[in-house]
Amino acid sequence: MKLSVIIPAYNAEKEIGKCINSILNTNHTDAVDEADYIAVLDTGSTDNTKQILDRYLDSHLIVIHKVNEGVSVARNIGIKNATGDYVLFVDADDELEPQALDYLTNYLLDKQLDLLQFSVSTDTYSQNSCKKNLEYYLNKSYISSKEAF
Repeated sequence: MKLSVIIPAYNAEKEIGKCINSILNTNHTDAVDEADYIAVLDTGSTDNTKQILDRYLDSHLIVIHKVNEGVSVARNIGIKNATGDYVLFVDADDELEPQALDYLTNYLLDKQLDLLQFSVSTDTYSQNSCKKNLEYYLNKSYISSKEAF
């Protein structure tokens, strides 16, 4: 199973490197297969995001520089170019756990799902401490995509 990972980025110079590295360094066997699509869409950043992204260019990562039309337009461009069986949206300030892609793909295959929304944790750093806030989504099943949306 192949994943298409789509990362919109705007003025993300402080976070984008950690985000990309967390995806490229995953233990997921298919994540960096050449058939997978990992795209970062720089939406007109005015900081050093463009220069940072250009250092990551290789056969595993596609960088698209465009004018800023918002995160939804960037995601839609990523979807139009996706080659995977599933699309995973990742924000530029997100970091994936090392086993996250393996867990997600196994779960999707095991449950034979068309769509998966999953819980996340938000880490807040201040004064040499870290607070982890978990955001849970209820486990729900839907009969149709119309019902889900």
